[in-house]
Amino acid sequence: MDNLKHIEVELKFPLRNHKELIEKLKSIAKLEKQGDFQKDTYFNPAHRDFLSKKPVSEWLRLRESKKGFSLNYKKWHNEDGNKTVSCDEFETKIENLDALKKLFENLNFKELISVEKNRSIWNFKDTEIAIDEVKGLGNFIEIEARGNFTNIEEAKKHLYKILEELGAEVGEPVEYPTKIPEDGIGNTDFNQGLKVSKFAFPILHLDELVEAIPLRTLKDRFGFNPPQGYIYTDTFPELVKYVKNCEMRRLY
Repeated sequence: MDNLKHIEVELKFPLRNHKELIEKLKSIAKLEKQGDFQKDTYFNPAHRDFLSKKPVSEWLRLRESKKGFSLNYKKWHNEDGNKTVSCDEFETKIENLDALKKLFENLNFKELISVEKNRSIWNFKDTEIAIDEVKGLGNFIEIEARGNFTNIEEAKKHLYKILEELGAEVGEPVEYPTKIPEDGIGNTDFNQGLKVSKFAFPILHLDELVEAIPLRTLKDRFGFNPPQGYIYTDTFPELVKYVKNCEMRRLY
């Protein structure tokens, strides 16, 4: 997509007719890759909370696969209310995974969620079609425009036309980071398939907390020295209870 450099136009849906679609792809599309295991881990930076806006519109992803390691950042464009089909995307290969993890640790980047999946990739009419079997979440289809389209709208129309031609039965559009449950890490059904970090659920911006509660109260009553970033629900339960009683505004 030469006219849309660094812009990715794609659709991703839960897939309801997985077996039928695979048979259809075998007859009309070219199989590029099969049984490609991928582990995607998403991170939250200390200086900006990717989860503070709903729906989630940006993320930083580390991918592990047979090809090696890569780091990917996406910033989704809000279109049609909460639905998005295009994003700014920047990706680079990672040669030293240990160094990257140390870098993230020292910069206070927090791991949010890990997604494990097996992916098959097909090519059909200027479209890359990925079929994902995601542990704990089921089957998904992701289609991405690969032709030389002049604008996002043209590419989007092309994708919906391809989806119809394939006869794919799908649910509502979705991205894996948006599958983080609102009720947090206590959601056992969710956690059977995905590993969710305890740092994934900030309750308050630090500035809001300090503005509402004097630092002396935080230190003397709760033994709390404010860090950079956020207060986490599982770290200071008594503080969270106190905050709720004060009817302070929550971000989620």
